[in-house]
Parts: sequence; C-alpha cells; structure tokens
Amino acid sequence: MTRRYAILDDNQRIVEERIAELRRTLSGLLAARMRAAWVIGRVADGRVRDESDIDLLLLVLREGTPRRSDYEWWNVAVVPGLGAGRFPVEPTIIGSQSIATDEPNLSRSRKRLKAIAVLLDEEAFADVVRGSQEVVELLLKAVPGSFGLAVPFSHDVSESLLDNGGCLPAEVQNVLPGWCEISKRLRKDRGLAFHGSEDITPSTFYTRADAEQARPMAEELLDTAAPWICRATGRAGLNPSR
Repeated sequence: MTRRYAILDDNQRIVEERIAELRRTLSGLLAARMRAAWVIGRVADGRVRDESDIDLLLLVLREGTPRRSDYEWWNVAVVPGLGAGRFPVEPTIIGSQSIATDEPNLSRSRKRLKAIAVLLDEEAFADVVRGSQEVVELLLKAVPGSFGLAVPFSHDVSESLLDNGGCLPAEVQNVLPGWCEISKRLRKDRGLAFHGSEDITPSTFYTRADAEQARPMAEELLDTAAPWICRATGRAGLNPSR
C-alpha cells in the first residue's frame, strides 16, 4: 500500500518524486557522516499543503552536538544535488545523544528481562518462556510505532513488520527476518507456557533447555531493536544507506 503524504493527488505525486530524489541523492552522501535520516512534520503526517517544505531530520553519527560546519557541509555537498522545485528541504541536524529514550515498551522490556533472570534461577522455566515472548512482543510493537507505522493488535507482529519493511531504514530491514523468526517461534509457546492444555502442565512440560533457548532470543531483540526505538513518531525513513 502506498504511503500517503498529501491530501491532493498532485501534491502526493510531487512529494513522492521529491522523496525518491532525496533517497538517490542522500544514499552515498550520508553513510559516512550521518547515522540515519527521516522526514518529519507535515510530510510524514500526510498533511502536505502547497506551501509546505520537507523537514528532514538528520542524526549525526559522531558523538557530540552539531556544529555550524555540519550545515555548511549540507549546503555544499547536498543542496546542489537536490535541484530546485516545490517542497524545499529544510534540515535539522541533531546529535545521537538527543535520541536517548525512555520509550515505555523499551523500559518494560528491560525490567522484564531482569525478572526473567530471577525466574530462571527459581527454575520457573515455563514463566521464562512466557516472559521472553512478552519481551519480544513489546519490542517489536515499539519498532513500527517509532517510525510512525500502525501497531497491530496481535501477539505476533512479524507479518505486519514484513509487509511494512519498505518504510523502515535499510539497517532494520537487514535484521527484520531474524526478528520475525524469533517472534513466530515464541508466539507458539505464549498460551501453552501460561495456560497449558488438557494434557500439558506448563511447570512440568517446559525444561531448562527451553528456558535457556527463549531468554537469549529476547536479549537479542533488546540489543538489536533498542537503538531504533525512540519516542518520536510520524517519521518517514529515507534509508540513507540503501
């Protein structure tokens, strides 16, 4: 499904062309200097008007705060390649430390992993499996929300993530299949690890091996997804490294 940037069809066409131009131009230029690039503001919210510009958020790869030289670099290295036309690009350059986050799902995931460590020590293996699935679910629901995408009401969001993968940065797309595989594997055990079944009692069915397999999956998701989870929403990723 085509992402909607504008209400009017002619504006939609022009913005699509402009963003495609940005992807082509920025792909090689940003990789060495910037961590990521997103469109924010009216364009990302789908509310483009005739007088709108394209607010481009750039995340600086290096530590520290942006300097005037970063904007001078933009004017010299980037602007000439963008060309003139409607919807001019207005960059905002920020440092990586500015996207530090206490996003609720991320915070909850970290706390649950601490609880999972205690449950493993107590040999509550079924609860470790169930808790690991919940961590994975929380993290994978936080990812699309961080990029302004709809978050499905499902315990396994892998299908939705794959369907919308094109809206995510290239680095996320590279790890997405692994994330989705983990989500699918743990989703199968979500209900069984908690409720059991007519012939399965969770406390006796699940073993240490099951728990020690599930916990690292949740830890892997935290390590790889956390950098992409932030509170800002409504951004259209330009995937500069693509």
